[in-house]
Amino acid sequence: MKRVACAVRGAVPALCLAAAAAGQPADAPWPMFRHDARHTGRSAFAGPTMPLLSWSYRFGDDIQASPAVDGNGVVYAAPYSNADKNIYAIDAHGRLVWSYSFDVWNASSPAVGIDGDVYVGTGSFYVYALRSDGSLGWSYRTGSNVNSSVCIGGDGRVYVGSCDNRIYCLDSIGKLAWSYRTGHYIRYSSPALVGDWISVGSEDNMIYCLDSIGRRAWTYRTGDKVNSSPAVGDNRIYVGSNDNNLYAIDTSGQFRWSYATGSRVHSSPALGRDGAVYVGSCSFSFFALESNGSLLWSYRTGDQVWPSPAVGIDGMIYVGSWDNNVYALDSGGSLVWSYVTEGAVYSSPAIGGDGRIYVGSSDNNLYCIGPPPPIDLTAVGRTVYGRTDRIAVTADVLPISTPCYPFVRVIMADGSTLYYETGRGFVDAPTPYLGFAAGPVTVAAPLTGYPVLDAGFRNIGRGIYFLEGGAVDAERTTSADDLVYVGAVDRERLEVW
Repeated sequence: MKRVACAVRGAVPALCLAAAAAGQPADAPWPMFRHDARHTGRSAFAGPTMPLLSWSYRFGDDIQASPAVDGNGVVYAAPYSNADKNIYAIDAHGRLVWSYSFDVWNASSPAVGIDGDVYVGTGSFYVYALRSDGSLGWSYRTGSNVNSSVCIGGDGRVYVGSCDNRIYCLDSIGKLAWSYRTGHYIRYSSPALVGDWISVGSEDNMIYCLDSIGRRAWTYRTGDKVNSSPAVGDNRIYVGSNDNNLYAIDTSGQFRWSYATGSRVHSSPALGRDGAVYVGSCSFSFFALESNGSLLWSYRTGDQVWPSPAVGIDGMIYVGSWDNNVYALDSGGSLVWSYVTEGAVYSSPAIGGDGRIYVGSSDNNLYCIGPPPPIDLTAVGRTVYGRTDRIAVTADVLPISTPCYPFVRVIMADGSTLYYETGRGFVDAPTPYLGFAAGPVTVAAPLTGYPVLDAGFRNIGRGIYFLEGGAVDAERTTSADDLVYVGAVDRERLEVW
């Protein structure tokens, strides 16, 4: 483990860890606030290129926290009000999976752990861990409101700030590992991991860096409260302040540069793969900066850009504004599309693995924006079967203008992938399905309720299987190792007992 000596502002000299890769906590497209433990805001998936609404789900009050998305496509989100004190699990079709009610309002963004547990902080002073079925796993009481969003390390540890002026480190079963007292609230800033170390902002105007056992390594003082969450990349920590600046501090605590945005920076920065730093400002503007702090471009919105941006693998940037809009900007700062909700957008978008984004609005709705799957599977009647049952699955097929190969595949209990073909059963190699003729096809008009699978489970072991349906581009796909999908891939969970 490489350590380097560092100068410290406001602390005794210490050693700082040169930034190293932080573990991804879950096999999920967007498991926590700012996507990962480094808070890069950068996804391994592309978001939508068109502002098509797939669905919306209405809660009992406005949604200010940002959603999380697990490996099954389930979206976790919660309102910010005593009018609706629940956290909700919504499936990829916009249907309620479960909800869990708290004593008082929820304040933080949910996070999904390695084992599928969902972590969230509330105004009742507690951090909760909920099981994937919505039951309570454990809870831990802090000394005040927990508005800060949970960060999960690769070892399953849970890091979170509280308005009792402390940052907490809890193990995966809810036991306190350590806590560190700051000079004021850790209100909205969510801890980020700098290798094995932790960085967080506080309303005492400070940026903190702590080692893995909760000792202060260094601090850096800004000119006002720090409610932005740090983002870590290229051996630097990027974070905004209410003194109107975005700061770049290296991982030894040394100041590198700051950029004045004209108003408070509540937004947490996102880091592009090309080294660009993206952040919103209450100056009604969104900024793209080079890694040396010089301005690449800015984009003017109609109101404050309080939320934090999300960056797709293709470089597209998604961010909300208090002007009721969600914006999609390309890497050069040009508007690709905008989608208007009926309220201010405080929530930061999450990019799913299905080509869609998920974002809340103060109009009480969670929005799923992006094209629906071209093949929408439905397991007829139920999704839990006995080994002697037969199952039937239908599909609604949307018009597809691109020549493609439709498919239905099953992820088996041993992790292998098989494809289902009517009359033959499960086979190793995909061929066109859904009853179409062999070769690439296009669909000019919708097909509703088309039967795609009728299979006996007599020879299939007990377990959980995932049935997937979609379409592969017939012109751009050259081999099974180079699949190019047409739109999103739908997924149905099948359980055999």
